[in-house]
Amino acid sequence: MRVMRSCRPVLDTGAGVNIVRNSVLPANWIAYAENLSTLPHIREANNNRLVNKYAIHLYVGTGVVRLFDRFLVSDSLSDPCILGTEFI
Repeated sequence: MRVMRSCRPVLDTGAGVNIVRNSVLPANWIAYAENLSTLPHIREANNNRLVNKYAIHLYVGTGVVRLFDRFLVSDSLSDPCILGTEFI
């Protein structure tokens, strides 16, 4: 899967994991995702529970540097992407 998509992520030092909204991902993202055997209990800052059934590894480009990291995939994330302390 080589699709270039751009979004403005939120860098959240209070978030432990990286999360991406599934609408940001390309149409065939599910073919590259891993099914989570145990569902993590994650809540947004507004206390809404996020349901994460999949994880996917993505490249994150920050100008010159390109990093490869794991993201949980959520339907109901209010931001397009959250970079948590795993990314930092």
